[in-house]
Amino acid sequence: MIDINTIISNALTAAVTTAVAPLTERITALEGICQTQHEGMVAMRDRITALETKLTEANLFTQTSNVTIPIDEARMVEALNSQEWFWEKLQNRIDAATEQAVDMHCETYDHDSYDAVVSDSDDFVKSDDLEDTVRDAVSNLSFEVSVS
Repeated sequence: MIDINTIISNALTAAVTTAVAPLTERITALEGICQTQHEGMVAMRDRITALETKLTEANLFTQTSNVTIPIDEARMVEALNSQEWFWEKLQNRIDAATEQAVDMHCETYDHDSYDAVVSDSDDFVKSDDLEDTVRDAVSNLSFEVSVS
């Protein structure tokens, strides 16, 4: 004989299981995400604690160690003089700084306008024309000297 209660119960159970399956999968995925985030937070907390410990130790070290290290300047200069790489590195830094300064000057200063003003103007005395310019300026002057 057919048991209607069993058929309805089985049908309801199958329908509920089918309806709840996507929600169960989503809950499982969200729980996995939460677990991953929790593990990340624990790892971050451990790293922060380690950094705070190192910072505390460093502060204690600086507070308790007022050690001054004497420097023998003559020995230091002698040691640096014997190191060609040091002087080469220093020269490279100087060359780079000089080149950068020249480049900045060339980018910001308008040399063309200066050249145009100097070459177009008759008011400027050029070194080649200095003697002639002075002679022309004083050639028509007269002097009078009186002694009393």
